Amino acid sequence: MLESARQRRLQDSVLSYREPNPASNPDIEAKVCKADGDRIYCPLDMTCKPPGDCSTCGWKTAVDFEESTCVQPSTIACKNDNGKTFCPTDMSCHPPGNCKNCPSMSIADHAQHKCLEPWWEEKPRSTWSSWICRHRKKVGMTCVNDMDCLYGTRRCLLGKCQSLQPYNSEHTCSEDLDCPHVGYYCPTDPTYGEDPYFVQFCRRQRDSGDKCSVDRECEPGTVCNDVERPKRCRGFFSIPTWTDECGDNCKAKDPNLCVTGWTDKFDRCTVPAKSKSVGRSCGKDADCETTDQTGKSGNCTCKAWWDGGEPKYCLPVFGDMVNEGERVRDWIYFKKENCGNFWSDDECVEEFGEEARCLLKKLNCEVQTLSNGPYLPPPGCADLRTQDRYANHCECSTDADNKCLESMCDES
Repeated sequence: MLESARQRRLQDSVLSYREPNPASNPDIEAKVCKADGDRIYCPLDMTCKPPGDCSTCGWKTAVDFEESTCVQPSTIACKNDNGKTFCPTDMSCHPPGNCKNCPSMSIADHAQHKCLEPWWEEKPRSTWSSWICRHRKKVGMTCVNDMDCLYGTRRCLLGKCQSLQPYNSEHTCSEDLDCPHVGYYCPTDPTYGEDPYFVQFCRRQRDSGDKCSVDRECEPGTVCNDVERPKRCRGFFSIPTWTDECGDNCKAKDPNLCVTGWTDKFDRCTVPAKSKSVGRSCGKDADCETTDQTGKSGNCTCKAWWDGGEPKYCLPVFGDMVNEGERVRDWIYFKKENCGNFWSDDECVEEFGEEARCLLKKLNCEVQTLSNGPYLPPPGCADLRTQDRYANHCECSTDADNKCLESMCDES
């Protein structure tokens, strides 16, 4: 009798472990706790915990308010527990957006509600457990989680990587990629530290016609024209044809700054030349002769693939392009309006989809056609031909390609 009484006392203790009774209904238990002042049911010891507090329910320390039940912490469970953040190292929920007490994972990914190690470091950490495949997105690019974003605030809000706030002294930047991707940059201290009042925050890039030192200071669609004095930001296709009167003001470091899209070998904007050897084999740029009266040559570039003969060929020059370089102008304008100065062509296409892809495909197809391309591995090298570097830019393998290129399609 004494033994049976002792067993009953042990079973009645809240500290004792008991297998749940298969005949019991856990929903009723949770409802009883909820009715008792919004308390929370702990399924491990089958007791009611204080409202919103499962800290004494073993390893089920997260609160499921909908079910009034203590549950095991996870990213979803912690998010549902008043927006808390899950710490994988101690398997618990930390205050919303606060991971300072999460061992070795002190950075909060607000989008995932999860504590992480810093994800923006250039080199991987020495511990293999830290190795995770991640997106590497710039400010303004599409994202899902904070860990997709490497620059700016490193936050993913409304599906985009967020920048630092321009002209905010609390948001000091370290590089241009921390700033809004169109129209802003991160200037360096012109006094090299001697000005105690200089704050390095994001500022607007300079307008066309403003003085400049380097390209990054100039707004999208312009570059710093360093062949005129003083150097100024100049827009693409804006500098008139050279005359004795305009002098250095009609010179351009980039031919695309000229209205005509061409400079002679003295950097003067002039009538666009045509190539005399486009698509032909070459060994150096000088082999790619043009009609330019000052003797400026075209560019000799490597073939993507060759199995005999010369490995290089002459690219077309601006005067060879259709309709005064219409496709060149279209692509430059699209990048100016949407992608800014700090995104590559591939990044621009990835973000803006079919519209950007079609514009660039048309341009590349025109260059390829003028160059007698494509230069691809033989059909027997099927695996090689799937690589991006061996692209037939005029191939129309989809309905989107046919709609984009139309009569430019390569039917071979």
